[in-house]
Amino acid sequence: MARGRHEVQLDLRPISSLKPHEETIESSTREMVAHLQKDGVQKDPIIVDAATGVILDGMHRLEAFRNLRVGFAVCNLVDYGAASIRLGRWLRFYRPAAEGQANALLSELGMRRKSSASDALNKLEKKKAYAAVFIGTAAFTTSGDGDSQESFELVRKADAFAQSRGWTRTFEREEELGRVARESSGVALLVARFEKTDVTNAGMTGHLLPCKTSMHFVDPRPVAINTPIDDLRKGSRESLDRILDQERFEMLPPDSVYEGRRYKERLLLLSRR
Repeated sequence: MARGRHEVQLDLRPISSLKPHEETIESSTREMVAHLQKDGVQKDPIIVDAATGVILDGMHRLEAFRNLRVGFAVCNLVDYGAASIRLGRWLRFYRPAAEGQANALLSELGMRRKSSASDALNKLEKKKAYAAVFIGTAAFTTSGDGDSQESFELVRKADAFAQSRGWTRTFEREEELGRVARESSGVALLVARFEKTDVTNAGMTGHLLPCKTSMHFVDPRPVAINTPIDDLRKGSRESLDRILDQERFEMLPPDSVYEGRRYKERLLLLSRR
């Protein structure tokens, strides 16, 4: 039985019932496995759409649990249709291995429509282009409006090209575009806005989106459940119930830093180690 308070619903769920909607990054999964082994606890819940079982946030935690043969995970069950859950985009930033290689990516992607950054962003918002590349102050957009599936395939193509050339790839919040684009030695890639249905369809069909495509804002976001991995292996909810039976939790305001990361939504701090 799910239990919760303070606008959140936490429950222990079999990982076999959870459906990722994005691919994972092998190195990030290895890091998550190492953290779980070192800490011995699941620090934060996996965010899951209650109606479909699709994971909104926590793909690498799920994959790490599979690797460690952990059968259960603490999940925050949410109504994905609620206005309190917003869908955003990650910005990809590629750094070429040598000077002058950025144009090769444009050629690979067939992006020749040059414009200003503001014009490119306007096209993305109005879905008159399904992706844009930013190099310094210049921007290049796809020809034709396309759709979300075309944007996802373009991301895969860009990732494959960057990997084949030995480029480094990082991910930034979409609002960081202005800062990132000014780094003329790199290439930023942003896709047009897509819908929550794209996320749930990917999870339900198994046709996963590229890694780090969607960004979800969940308010409030519960953190610090600190549930022992041994309990999760056994399917025991004793530790979770003990946390939920507390009388008071701490609510942190937006822009709080937790575990070295700054969050835009409120954080519901459930326990302290």
